Amino acid sequence: MFTEKPFRFIAVVGVTFDDHQLMISQLKVGDRLVLVRELENVYDPNAIAVMTEEGNKVGYLDRGTAKDLAYSLDRLQKEQIPAEVSDITGGLTRDSNLGIRIRFTAAVMVEGV
Repeated sequence: MFTEKPFRFIAVVGVTFDDHQLMISQLKVGDRLVLVRELENVYDPNAIAVMTEEGNKVGYLDRGTAKDLAYSLDRLQKEQIPAEVSDITGGLTRDSNLGIRIRFTAAVMVEGV
């Protein structure tokens, strides 16, 4: 059985790779994002990328969250779900990286119901 489960303040990982810091620097709290399954990801078969609505990647969900959510998305035959920026962290000094936390609601599989 599936149920709606709110996820709040999930930290995005992989924010220091590629041009993710530049993408995060252009975001603000409340901006819309999209969580996208990366079925062809060679490092993690459950990978879920965090993307801007324009298609720019800002990072990934952590492996544990991605594994739980990927199973549900696959069963529901969905490739993406909406999310939004809940917080921008870091970047207080020239040498510190920016971070991002997001919130979203998704249908998740509930066992034993």
